[in-house]
Amino acid sequence: MLKMDNISCRRKFVAIVGNSLRWLFFILLCTASFSTAVAHEIRPAIVDLNYANNSDSGVGADLNIDVSLNLESLIAGISPEHDNTDESDNSDIYQNLRGRQQGELLAEFELFKLRFLSSILITHSDKEVVALEVASIEIPDVGDTSIPRDSVIKLSASVPAGVSDFYWQWSEVFGEVIVRGNSNMQEMDFAVLLSPGQRSELISFERASTHSFGSTIFNYIVVGFEHILPKGLDHILFVVGLFLLAPKWRPLLVQITTFTLAHSITLALGATGLLVVSPSIVEPLIALSIVFVCVENFLTARLNKWRVATVFGFGLL
Repeated sequence: MLKMDNISCRRKFVAIVGNSLRWLFFILLCTASFSTAVAHEIRPAIVDLNYANNSDSGVGADLNIDVSLNLESLIAGISPEHDNTDESDNSDIYQNLRGRQQGELLAEFELFKLRFLSSILITHSDKEVVALEVASIEIPDVGDTSIPRDSVIKLSASVPAGVSDFYWQWSEVFGEVIVRGNSNMQEMDFAVLLSPGQRSELISFERASTHSFGSTIFNYIVVGFEHILPKGLDHILFVVGLFLLAPKWRPLLVQITTFTLAHSITLALGATGLLVVSPSIVEPLIALSIVFVCVENFLTARLNKWRVATVFGFGLL
């Protein structure tokens, strides 16, 4: 009889702990849902370094640079330490700029231009600084103000003949940046994601780059971990929700793999510009997906067959 009482007490204890974890999870996801539903994500800028050797005409080489970025975020002084613009004390300034027409934002950039140029440092391999000037700027229409507007600033520079290796770096306050290289002298596959203020390795536009495939993979693995910890609370809550219903490695692995595959599909579509959906639609749905998994954990005690299909659908979000 005593043995049966001990077993019963252990079962009650496990049930209490399990319910407590579920309620704690529910409170956390409500908090996260509220914060992500209004977030304007801060994304890395994209810099294309386009090198053209004009030695045949005896005029050296041209370095034309296309910088695709959230101009309003930079002008407003949104610090890269934030995950989204709403976390910054300057979020009101950002929202005001986001509603400005092309001409108005262009006027704001003219006041910001000298600071922008002085924050970019491109040097030769012999440490000489490349002088840059703004050739033009492309600012899209206002459009949906819940979607960050990507302006393109075109910079140009002339470099001496025989100079074809450069370092790229910009101010830490401008945040992360993806740097890509293109050349009329060779086929290049150079692309790297740099942390705020980090200098690139030496980029060679006429000689084979020493940039290895392995270093690229390592770079993006680090970025992936940072995307989850500390920036991916919604991902963590979703996976915890999956775990609480099926705390066994095999069904959990199937669900997480399914989620990752679906996540990769829409990531690729978004990165290539084939799919653009307003965050005002996606972010509440992301929060809803976490709530759904939590509520399902309360209502069922076993893993249903359609759970994998549900996880795939939420992974697309």
